[in-house]
Amino acid sequence: HVTGQQLCGVLRDIARERWGMLARTVLARWNLNRTEDFGVIVFALVNHHWLQKQPADSIDDFNNVYSFDEAFGPLPG
Repeated sequence: HVTGQQLCGVLRDIARERWGMLARTVLARWNLNRTEDFGVIVFALVNHHWLQKQPADSIDDFNNVYSFDEAFGPLPG
């Protein structure tokens, strides 16, 4: 089991590793612009029974974990 905060950190690290300076652009193309968007995806998977959650887990665990501007830099343009 991982927390929402831990998952956000891993997703940030993977995006940086995979896409480097383009990470923010790639994520924005998928309409992922804040950590709350990761929570929406995770809880959609939970609601469809593709993932399980612990009783204390909440979509709020994904709120404001970090700023995408700080994590990936501002969007170009």
